[in-house]
Amino acid sequence: MILALRRTSCAVLALSVLAPPALADVTPQQVWEEWRTYMTGVGYEVDVTETAQGNDLILSDLVLVQEVAEPASRTQITLPRVVLTDRGDGTVSVDLPDSIPVEISSSDGDMGIRTGVMLTQQGDQLVVSGTPEALVHDYSIDNVTLTMSDFESTGGGDIPDALALSMAIDTLAGRSTLERGDMRRSDQQMTADSLSYSMDLRDDDENTEVTLRGQIEDVTSTAKSVFPLTFDSADPSSFFQGRTDVTADFAFASGSSDVTVSGPDGGVAAQTASQGGSIRVGIGVQGLSYDLRQSQSTITAEIAGLPVPVDATLAESAFVLTAPLSASDSAQDLQLAVTFKDLMPGDVVWNMLDPAAILPREPATIEFDLTGTAMVDVDLYDPDLAEAPPETLPGSIETLDVQTLLISALGAELTGNGSFTKTDAAPAPGMPPLAGALDLKLVGGNALIDNLIKIGWIGQDEAIGARMMMGIFGAPGDAPDTLTSKLELGADGSISANGQRLR
Repeated sequence: MILALRRTSCAVLALSVLAPPALADVTPQQVWEEWRTYMTGVGYEVDVTETAQGNDLILSDLVLVQEVAEPASRTQITLPRVVLTDRGDGTVSVDLPDSIPVEISSSDGDMGIRTGVMLTQQGDQLVVSGTPEALVHDYSIDNVTLTMSDFESTGGGDIPDALALSMAIDTLAGRSTLERGDMRRSDQQMTADSLSYSMDLRDDDENTEVTLRGQIEDVTSTAKSVFPLTFDSADPSSFFQGRTDVTADFAFASGSSDVTVSGPDGGVAAQTASQGGSIRVGIGVQGLSYDLRQSQSTITAEIAGLPVPVDATLAESAFVLTAPLSASDSAQDLQLAVTFKDLMPGDVVWNMLDPAAILPREPATIEFDLTGTAMVDVDLYDPDLAEAPPETLPGSIETLDVQTLLISALGAELTGNGSFTKTDAAPAPGMPPLAGALDLKLVGGNALIDNLIKIGWIGQDEAIGARMMMGIFGAPGDAPDTLTSKLELGADGSISANGQRLR
């Protein structure tokens, strides 16, 4: 199913190209020829009947097909009739079908799947201006809906007995430019009042049903792309020729969702809400980057076996990833950062876990931010890399810095930072070939152990073992119930804690 969803995304991107006024002129024939050049350049076969009516152009039975050999997949988009009308002012209006069917099939080994997708739209307007080498598309749509259904197994794969996915966007408007030079350049801006999504799944073998409904409000999106004029969708390396660079930003002001899961052991019904979030994605010869954030999230859930609903809030969550993709003679930047700030269970959860209110009822926070550099010896998008032995590494970490480490929960707090560099010495089993030090500080550790004993979460034996480990790795700090520790990885492969060699 993942392959099918990926093919759907490619199909929708191709359709979006058919989606501010410029001073130059374009004709219907020029617009179509440029679209056709673009679609064949990204791997689509185009079959169409063209009919000229005066200065206008009618495209009948337009079929776009893209096939990939490995893993095998096929996407077919059918547009029964497209009319490009000369507006007499150097611009062209485009009338697209209200319904556009898409057929997707994919297989990998003995597993295969086939599904149908239907894109429907209401109140759509599209005007193309500019020049053939730099088309400008202004568009607006009252509503556009994408529905996936009729999933069918074409191999040995197991799929649910019923599965339907849909997405709808209301009051969509935007501008898209498509330029042709030595590379393709695209610049897009889009706004929408709302985006809703749904999923319905039924698995009779597992006696399970899942229903999901969700919506986000005040959606904005921008994207900038530079990519080759032609590339082979079956060969990712062909996409990364030259100066390929794709960045996309997506944001929303608020969101909510409802999910229901039922099964033989009961069910769960949950509602979530947030006060906005954003997604930033980048990919190109410079590397891969993700930046996902969400603010003021809440969840309420009714769980089978519990007499009352449970709830929790989360002030902020974030995930950041930066990683190189292309081989280079010099080290390249990398980063991994995760934030869960101020996670606070509701009173029902606290009362179940700690009815005597012994533990401090404070929000919990987990944060870490790792940065560094890495040498990449081969292009990570090279298809031949999949055939390499599992033990073959495509590169190595040169430096690693712990910029932030924070775990705060139940009245205790652990913080840390450190720095490491690559070493040629044989590392300890399970350890990376790095040398450096990590400084740690624990506040409130002993008080937490005492409280866990009081509420019965751990016994005296577990508490003694925990305190012994704290004594081995930690040293008393300047304040009460404070421990500090310096963990060192030596260039000779040694490991020490507070100057005491452990290996």
